[in-house]
Amino acid sequence: MNISRAVDGSKGTRQHSGVTYLEETSGRSNISVLLGARATKIAFSGAFGELTATGVEYDAGGAIFIVNATKQVVLSAGT
Repeated sequence: MNISRAVDGSKGTRQHSGVTYLEETSGRSNISVLLGARATKIAFSGAFGELTATGVEYDAGGAIFIVNATKQVVLSAGT
């Protein structure tokens, strides 16, 4: 991802995350964006000091789901 795109140089303002990151990744089969979901737990593996996030438990519409990652766990918060 191109972090320099986070600021609109012509206006000097921060761009909306949808413009900055999501347009770049739309259509990819290896990314999912869930709106309205709330992460409840992050699963980790490894020993203390060397932990790696391996998955996420989340609540979507009152149902609890667990997803496991093969490479990365990315969490984003905000409104």
